[in-house]
Amino acid sequence: PLALIENTGAVFGRVAELVTPAVVYIEAKQKEKDGGTVNQEAGSGVFVRPASLKRPVVVTNLHVVAHAEPKAVDVILPDGRLLNPTRILTDEDTDLAVLDFEGENLPAAKFAEKGNDVRVGQWVLAIGSPFGLMQSVTHGIVSATQRRRLGLPQSMRIKEFIQTDAAINPGSSGGPLVNLRGEIVGVNTAIASHTGGSSGVGFAIPSLLVEQVVTELVEHGKVRRAFLGVEFPHVFMHERAVELGLPTARGALVSAIGQGSPAAKGGVREGDVIIEFDGQSVADDSHLINLVSQSAPGRKIEMIVWRQKKRVPLAVTLGEWGGSASSKADRTD
Repeated sequence: PLALIENTGAVFGRVAELVTPAVVYIEAKQKEKDGGTVNQEAGSGVFVRPASLKRPVVVTNLHVVAHAEPKAVDVILPDGRLLNPTRILTDEDTDLAVLDFEGENLPAAKFAEKGNDVRVGQWVLAIGSPFGLMQSVTHGIVSATQRRRLGLPQSMRIKEFIQTDAAINPGSSGGPLVNLRGEIVGVNTAIASHTGGSSGVGFAIPSLLVEQVVTELVEHGKVRRAFLGVEFPHVFMHERAVELGLPTARGALVSAIGQGSPAAKGGVREGDVIIEFDGQSVADDSHLINLVSQSAPGRKIEMIVWRQKKRVPLAVTLGEWGGSASSKADRTD
């Protein structure tokens, strides 16, 4: 009915009015190693206010600002003002960056209170600056959640995406994906396209992960992550799963274990299939990497492994990612 369409449009309009004042356009200039060539990247960002900080900061994608100096990053506000961040904090594992503006008190959007409650089929709006067109709003639905097997930059260890058919184009990266309450449910990051334009398949980093990364960067200057100390084969085939007595290739097959790693100390063996981690069923190796990386270092975790066609419970105390023992651990190669 016409009334329903008009009401939906009014809701979209209210959400846009609520969120767009916090959405910015970003241009970053970075000199190449030869010192002469200058690369320019452009994208979007959104002001958020972590609980640990009295002022808002901008969250965007790392690939938008690359490794540019703060003075070479122009942040253009909705009212046309131009600001340069005082510092840039980055996290390559998630392709996220935080731009800090000391002394600025600007409107901030809110993260969804229950960031993991995103449902397939729910309405969402994508806000950003596709092709440099500031304050553009597109709408669609959540097409899928927990997308992990995507051909995105290998520097991204943590891959867990919301898929949406809301139009996302070059320049939209770093902008917010919001629900109809005007809350951020994700940060738009990538598109699947043969032409470079929107094909109705876009991906956003879930807000629960974004909020964790922003908080860690603001409070500690880096993201502290746990590690287990295992490696996985390129592919866990169905035939191999059947050989091990599993009905399907579900879980993370361990192909190698780091010497002296938390996994080794906890009794994990080569050939084990990790099927549960901290009470959660493990879908595959990428899922396990995400679960471990979002856990606190030093925490004792209960796991279930599949060994000799039996469920074997183990307790592992997680290490902190970045140490010498973690250099080759928790990888998919």
